[in-house]
Amino acid sequence: MISILLGVPSVGCGGTQPSAPARALDLDDVVPEGYTSLLRVRPRALLADDGLMRVAEAIVPSTRLDAFRDRHGVDVRELEIVEHASYEGSGSLLLARGSFHANVVVAEIGHRMAPLESSADRPVTRRAGIYLLRRFELLALGANDLALVEGPPEIAGLLLHTREEAMGATRPPPSRLRTVIAGEADAPFVFVRHGRPELPPEGIGLVLARLEDASLAASTAGPEEPGAIELRARLFGAFPPGVEENLRTFVGALSEADLGRAIGLEEVARTLAIEVTEGEVRLVARLRATTLARGLRVLLGAEIEELLDAST
Repeated sequence: MISILLGVPSVGCGGTQPSAPARALDLDDVVPEGYTSLLRVRPRALLADDGLMRVAEAIVPSTRLDAFRDRHGVDVRELEIVEHASYEGSGSLLLARGSFHANVVVAEIGHRMAPLESSADRPVTRRAGIYLLRRFELLALGANDLALVEGPPEIAGLLLHTREEAMGATRPPPSRLRTVIAGEADAPFVFVRHGRPELPPEGIGLVLARLEDASLAASTAGPEEPGAIELRARLFGAFPPGVEENLRTFVGALSEADLGRAIGLEEVARTLAIEVTEGEVRLVARLRATTLARGLRVLLGAEIEELLDAST
């Protein structure tokens, strides 16, 4: 989807700019509620840290990113922020902020849509139609803020409504997940999920049977631990007594398995700190960037290669 959103040779060119919002948008506030999962990555900040850069390089080699840049005219490493939200049964939304002209991107990809279903330039530049055999809608939310919607038109309408709320003087009370994301405003990597994932009915599945929401954030551990990454997870819901012991036992057992050792879970188990309060469990662990890079490559290597092959 990034290649569709940004794959226009003239994204760095001039052109008439859209009217800028009254104040700078916070893209976190623009994502409409109701998503099942949301991933936010800050590529520029992530690659500014040596440890996180090693993790990123292990997952997506710089040669691959160079090839993407040469083909699509955009260096993903220079993007300030990318957010992807999934809506159960109704599509997805991709937001991006970078040094491109959003209305130029929207207009030029609109020229390539066949058929072009709809076109508008107020209140924002937007085009909807069939592109690469799929229906997309592109919107220029700001001078350098792009949105790509895959799914029914209702998502785009909801996006514009949420944008207006975010620009307004008064806003509705934030949801729990929106508050969690705001609390990790500077984190290079944040993932949140609404609802309980598929888990076995026994063991950890029983402990998390009433899980409602979860989040995971990653950032550098700081100068006191050079080369280390801090992982922060939050679980929301109703948990049985002894949840801390159960989670420690679960992580410890995983760390002793072959896969756990291969992905470095022993470092997570050794540094894991757990705090339990009413309706919430917080977990914090630290591990070496090299360990995390190896683990992610083991877990996601095939999927990453498939995604990169499709994009480049």
